[in-house]
Amino acid sequence: MSDALQVKARLGYETVEATLMVCLIEWVLLMMGVLLGYVALDMETPRWYDTFFWVSLSVLGAVALIANFLNRAHFRADAAGVTFGIRPVPVNGFPFRRHIPVQSIAGIYVGQCDLWVRFRRGLIRTYELHVLTKEGASVRLLQRIADEPAARDLAVEVRKQLGVLPKEVPSLRERKRSASEKSTQFAGFIPVWAVYGTMVLIGAEFFVLPLMSIWQCQQISAVVVRSGGLHNGRRSCSVKFSVDSNPEPNVAEVQNGCARDVKVGDQFEAWYDSQTRKVRKPTYQFWPIGFAFGLFGVLGLIFSRERVQHRNGAHILWEERFRVLSSYWHLERGREALVKNGVLTVQGLPTSRVIPNTEWTFDPGTIELRVQGEGAVGIAFGLSHDGIGYLFEILPQKQTARARRIGNNWAYDVMREVSAPATNTGADAWNTLRVSMTATQAELFVNESRVGSFEYERTMGGGMVGLYVDSRSECKFSELVVLA
Repeated sequence: MSDALQVKARLGYETVEATLMVCLIEWVLLMMGVLLGYVALDMETPRWYDTFFWVSLSVLGAVALIANFLNRAHFRADAAGVTFGIRPVPVNGFPFRRHIPVQSIAGIYVGQCDLWVRFRRGLIRTYELHVLTKEGASVRLLQRIADEPAARDLAVEVRKQLGVLPKEVPSLRERKRSASEKSTQFAGFIPVWAVYGTMVLIGAEFFVLPLMSIWQCQQISAVVVRSGGLHNGRRSCSVKFSVDSNPEPNVAEVQNGCARDVKVGDQFEAWYDSQTRKVRKPTYQFWPIGFAFGLFGVLGLIFSRERVQHRNGAHILWEERFRVLSSYWHLERGREALVKNGVLTVQGLPTSRVIPNTEWTFDPGTIELRVQGEGAVGIAFGLSHDGIGYLFEILPQKQTARARRIGNNWAYDVMREVSAPATNTGADAWNTLRVSMTATQAELFVNESRVGSFEYERTMGGGMVGLYVDSRSECKFSELVVLA
């Protein structure tokens, strides 16, 4: 038995930045929550708050330093399985330590990741090592591998350590996987709902705490008998009132201070606590601030969750409406592509080209795309990081269609060119292409008319979808939809 394969690597700043920014935002919200809670109660912040603030800030700073300078990615592969993690501070969605036994592993594969970094133009192409479990979960083992050959060689060595793996490729459990990352996105051990949930709680403070402060208190009509003094460092006033249990006049200090414009003889509604014998005047003027915090938090919780949409009864995994030219198409705006009114126009390419969208990979059931062009035009799918995949194209002027298995500088037919009489002809004619896939079969349609099928080999970890354009003519695309 060969020795175990072990990897230990230092992390770049862009790997930890997202997690640390989320921690900073959550810390700021917690500090505001404590501070605004006392504001809602119209009370002075206690003495321990300053100590709590600086101690917690020091802890946050220490975590940031440790994550940036001491954090390491750990990986080990042997006959028993794979063990991986980032420690001492788990960041970017990685665990502190996790072991996946070989009995649960269906395959090891390399995937690409296009990284968007703030203050930098374009995307950074890196590669990742993934394990696909027999349940269809894609688990990232290592990331930020600069060279594709290095990632591929590492995957080969890991497979050698694990031994013989199943030949059947399971489908992705979620039917899609992210193949991109932004340094500004929410990441790490604090989920996005916790951040927005904290904002909702802060907003609720301004409504709940003033009401809790007068819980089980008796409402009274108080008359100011003295004003202008200071009580615990705040402007104070004394009031005279009577309660049901004791009709004799009572005099007490207002617990949470009085406004500057209060004069002797003024009358206002207040609340009396018979146990502490104190009077409170609830503060409601900060309710608009609480409403703003709560509204922002609720909207964040609503729009940050993935909304499940359906089309013809099928779950929509992804929909590209071409409102803007996404950087994940890797097209030069103006010279190569133009987006207008939901239509992507591609022109001026030196050669015929497959244009993958590198934001997501899919294990789809159906892909639909509207196309327009006089030359060959089509849809690519099942694309891996090395460009191997499938292509379904039509030639509108000939009213024919074909499907090919493609790779870097090679291609062969998986469905020979066949007649597609349902194809609309003409320079301005639109056609709808559809690919419907099962575990082993792909069926091809043009304008809802079936033109053929071929045996389909699923791409491990999901495949990217893309466009195919003929360099000899202008091609237009609209309404790209990927369905489960």
